[in-house]
Amino acid sequence: MNKGMNVRDKLHRIGYCHEKACCICEDADETLEHLFFSCDYSRQLFQCLESWCGFKIDVNMTVIGRMGVKSQTHAMLWSACCYYIWQQRNNARMNGVLVRPASLAQNMIKEAKNRIKFMVGRNLHRGEREWLNKWGCMTSIVGQQAR
Repeated sequence: MNKGMNVRDKLHRIGYCHEKACCICEDADETLEHLFFSCDYSRQLFQCLESWCGFKIDVNMTVIGRMGVKSQTHAMLWSACCYYIWQQRNNARMNGVLVRPASLAQNMIKEAKNRIKFMVGRNLHRGEREWLNKWGCMTSIVGQQAR
């Protein structure tokens, strides 16, 4: 993000905006750190996704070498979270409408499952097959890979 997003705190500092409160929660100044890491809305969204995928979605995760299915899934979920949180922030700001984090997470999970099906290659390690198998939607693909 390189601190290039125009959050209210930044816009207030340059005199473009009079309000500094977060468009989503209105409990704190809207900074990048707050919006993506501290806002209750963002935390609830991350919790829903983390309970589904079974690992912590962390911006500081670094990928070294080959990107396996887990790394690809992590990168996809992190990117999707940023996109959808920003989309919800803009929707709250412009339209006064906000989708509940649990509902947004369910939509993101459906999309993630479809994307995972698309990105799964023919050469899966046994651990990757087992990891994907726990989601149920992958059974047919994982079964085909195991033959």
